[in-house]
Amino acid sequence: MINAIIVEDEPKGQEVIIELLTQFQPNVNILKVIDNAESAAIAINELNPDIVFLDIELKLKSAFDILDSVDCSNIKIIFTTAFEKYAIRAIKYAALDYLLKPIDIDELDDAIKKAEQRISKKENNFEHIQTILSNLKKPNSRIAIPTIEGYDFIAIDQITHCQADSGYSIFYLKNSKKIVSSKPLKYYQNIVDQNILFRVSKSHLVNLAFIKKYVKGKTPYVILTNDESINVSINFKNTLLEKMHNK
Repeated sequence: MINAIIVEDEPKGQEVIIELLTQFQPNVNILKVIDNAESAAIAINELNPDIVFLDIELKLKSAFDILDSVDCSNIKIIFTTAFEKYAIRAIKYAALDYLLKPIDIDELDDAIKKAEQRISKKENNFEHIQTILSNLKKPNSRIAIPTIEGYDFIAIDQITHCQADSGYSIFYLKNSKKIVSSKPLKYYQNIVDQNILFRVSKSHLVNLAFIKKYVKGKTPYVILTNDESINVSINFKNTLLEKMHNK
């Protein structure tokens, strides 16, 4: 049995998630339903749930105020929100789970299964939480990179480029270190800020801050500060040049 706390300030939202969990997730035991950040922080500390369903936008304070004041390192957080905006990117950068309202039954099931796996592995959320809080204070400053072994938490300004490798991605860092991610390049293209890590070809994302030269030609390419040369697709050339001129 998984013990859960629901933090949701809208009565209708509370009813929906309670009903979904009761009907489709009988292994989830709802310990408490809370409608404000202060009471949520107290309950999390006292009850030590396995999962917290956390509405991002609460009255007066946000979900992130709770994370900033409570030790959630051993608690699996599943964010819920009706708005897909900046906070969602921060959540994705931290590799944490979220559900968009209205909540889809299958997405809820997937989120609970992921939480169960992390609970069984006794995964610690500390770095995930620190990453999301860091990105909210300074957007896109860190990213959680899923690897075969777990996660690497990397500062964005240390990534020079990222290369596709079949269903994997290889991150190249400023210190010459490489990290092989278990996620494909398309996954990162969909979550990263294209004003920082820009897709220059089918197989490469490049950190614009590390481009020192653009070379024209039939097959144009960029030269990075580490002297690495990366071809630029014709489809991305004009947008790349525009972004470079605007930096």
